[in-house]
Amino acid sequence: MIYICILFNLFLLILINPCISQADIRLFDPSAKQDTLTTKKNFKVTLSLERNYFYEGEPVFLRVVVTNISKRNDSIAYLHESIMRNLSSCDYGKFMGDILYAAVPYTVFLPGDSIVLNYEINYAINENGGNTFAKSGTCFAGIELPLNDPEKNVISSNHLRFFIIEPVKNDVLYQKILDMNKKLDREDRINIINDFDEHINDYLYSVYFEGLYYFVTNWKNIMDYKMDSSFVNQILQQIRRNPDSFAVSSGVWHAYRILMKDGEKSKLQEFEDEILEKFKLSKSYVTLLECKKHYNN
Repeated sequence: MIYICILFNLFLLILINPCISQADIRLFDPSAKQDTLTTKKNFKVTLSLERNYFYEGEPVFLRVVVTNISKRNDSIAYLHESIMRNLSSCDYGKFMGDILYAAVPYTVFLPGDSIVLNYEINYAINENGGNTFAKSGTCFAGIELPLNDPEKNVISSNHLRFFIIEPVKNDVLYQKILDMNKKLDREDRINIINDFDEHINDYLYSVYFEGLYYFVTNWKNIMDYKMDSSFVNQILQQIRRNPDSFAVSSGVWHAYRILMKDGEKSKLQEFEDEILEKFKLSKSYVTLLECKKHYNN
């Protein structure tokens, strides 16, 4: 079960992170000796969060920006895995298990070049194979990436403090988030998804709406359920409502892939035009640019 959960988390990371291409993923023997970093010290690691407080049960995404601050090309070995091994936040380490080596062995940076990675950091895999969320309280996030040199130097990120707020237990969406993150069979999960879709307009004002929308969206994709024009239309409605939602920006990737797969060139163009013209500089706008870059490479 732990390997299924690891693959699921890596899959979600790919969906929200354009820097790791699905085409680049390959698995390595985690027991084999691997370098953590090169001997280079010319990098800056910056962490940020969408905000500094979250309700228990909400997804918390840590944004990690790695920048080459030198004036020459440089590289880091197994960047994603090095961050995963050395990220300190909530109970993050509990669901890592054996590291899966992803992307190319060395990530090359041009002078001033940056790569952005996103990590969902506030839940761990419980003994039943479901997700247990971080409890209310004060949390910290930081990364100390070790350099492979005799002095045992590290690249230190900034350190963040954020807060997990006690759950709104009488909120119906809070319970649905807990249910969605249990070990469920396909039929039970589909029932939650169908209920959400049917009552989506009634749920808009819950503090848990964005969180549940994110989980519903990703499980639809994992199960290949309702990944059609209805999904695209729903994403567009939510973009019009809140183009800066992390859940919606994640969904842009799925919608773009659906339109590409179905060969809907005119609808894809309409989808692009609306976001590019009406929602400039929003998260949805930036995500769309990343989609275009990813699929045109």
